Amino acid sequence: MRVLHRIFAKAIEYELLDKNPVTKTAWLRKERTSEDSRNFWTPDDEHKVMATLETWKDVYPQRRLIILIQVVTGIRFSEIRVLEPRDVDLQTPGLWVRRSMARKKIGTPKNKQARFQVVPRGLAEELETWLRSTGVEKPWLFTSPQGGHLANNSLNRWYRKLAEQAGVRPISSHGARHTSGSSYAVMGVGQKMIAKLLGHVNTNATERYTHIQVTET
Repeated sequence: MRVLHRIFAKAIEYELLDKNPVTKTAWLRKERTSEDSRNFWTPDDEHKVMATLETWKDVYPQRRLIILIQVVTGIRFSEIRVLEPRDVDLQTPGLWVRRSMARKKIGTPKNKQARFQVVPRGLAEELETWLRSTGVEKPWLFTSPQGGHLANNSLNRWYRKLAEQAGVRPISSHGARHTSGSSYAVMGVGQKMIAKLLGHVNTNATERYTHIQVTET
């Protein structure tokens, strides 16, 4: 739509048309209500989600662990896809986020900086169990059934299935980052530290990721 708008704009410039038939509003998103835009889980939602994830432990071990990592830490899926076994630190414990994958190309994280993501001891123990079961010699921590990178749209499918089973509002993988940011804020973590944990360049973007003002009644 944007391309067509520019083409017709040129036609007007050369006096071939009087009016551009493609308006900018044609491709702009419709205004959403505050409820529609709540792409995150409340603490009550999280409680239901975690209970449901326990039932996935033996059925969907990989997807369960990936979702746990993202909801707890806020790591981007583009960063999770290219985690290597050596990025797991079981002593501190935590994860080294050194790379990201976008459009099938591996590069640096979005903010161009590597970071160390501390994880709870319980999650570290799960990662240790995962490494034992899958082996540390493989190139990636998590893989597709074919052994390559996880498909870009796979995680959102898992989130939809999880939300349906848990009886909570569906969110996207990106919504898990909002959920994590809100959890950090509830715990009293400052905006600068949340920005660092989420891999933001500054706190301007981080402010949109904390929703502690929202409560369920």
